[in-house]
Amino acid sequence: MEQCCIKFERFDKKIKGKLIYMFKKFFNQTERIDTALLRRAFSTPPHFVLTPLNFLGLQIFRCLFELVIDGYRNSRWLVKKNKKWSNSIERKGYFLQSNFFEEKDFGEIKALAGSIISQPAKELAAQKILVANTDVAKRVLFKAENYDNYSKAGKRLMDLFFEKKEINDIATFIIRSEFYRRFDIEIERINTFSHPDEYDHNSHWHADRISRCAKAFFYLNDHNEGSGSYQYVAGSNKLNTRRVFYEFKRSIWLGFLWIRYLGKQRALNVASEHEEISTAEFQSMFEKKHLVECMAPENTILFSDNRGFHRRGVLDNGVERFQINLTFYSDRISFFWHPIWKMHRMLFGRHLSSQKKL
Repeated sequence: MEQCCIKFERFDKKIKGKLIYMFKKFFNQTERIDTALLRRAFSTPPHFVLTPLNFLGLQIFRCLFELVIDGYRNSRWLVKKNKKWSNSIERKGYFLQSNFFEEKDFGEIKALAGSIISQPAKELAAQKILVANTDVAKRVLFKAENYDNYSKAGKRLMDLFFEKKEINDIATFIIRSEFYRRFDIEIERINTFSHPDEYDHNSHWHADRISRCAKAFFYLNDHNEGSGSYQYVAGSNKLNTRRVFYEFKRSIWLGFLWIRYLGKQRALNVASEHEEISTAEFQSMFEKKHLVECMAPENTILFSDNRGFHRRGVLDNGVERFQINLTFYSDRISFFWHPIWKMHRMLFGRHLSSQKKL
């Protein structure tokens, strides 16, 4: 009997220890509870919300709140519309434009991108340029905030995109936030000359967020069938009942991962190894006629509302895809927009302490 009591006490201590650990993980001890709850409830991105609040319907609340805030944004933002692209983005969620740069500028961009991505990783790292290599891909990322550290070639490449007014106009229309000289630029080269294409998280159907976000892809070579062209589900950027239910189901799964691994990083790693949406669920949500493969010649730019489902295509053997990716994520965090921010400051007289910019 005594042994059973001892074992029970040990088990009880172990459970209590885990609960305390989870509590400490959930709340940053430097924050007040109200601040921590607000930060957890509204922080982004939504597909990796790893908290027990998922089981209470946090993701449903976030979806509904996003709809309200989006309506508020649309009513107060005087966005520039252009029928050439605004109608396509609103109805389909993407827009393609060929011959985007003048021939002279396009030639310079392609030469600069080819020269930069061929440089040794150490030289790039010295300029605070982020490099990611795999067997089939090389990616070189220029961050807007590190502009002053870059070489003359890097600055020139960024300036060519920064000064293209249409890029800022379209990004502002999608996100409802000004992006002049404030977006990141990534050179990406994927080829299957020596290795077959390998699956990664970008080759699975996924949606980046339920809040406004966008990317643009500038084609440095022709994107044809078999060259891994960008694929998009037209109209999937709309937040409807089916999407809200999907988001809730996924948040429950992420909640289980958080509990199982007692923390965020391991759970994130496990989540990223799995397809975000199963083939069966994907087919039940979307009709085949809505799947679009964005094939186009070089010097074409594709703008994508990344609330919608998308993926990269698979490359055939002996093929190369060469492009520049532009990332537009608002620094006005969607779920933490002005109404709640102002109300909290009015009531409690202080900023939310640990909120980080995206």
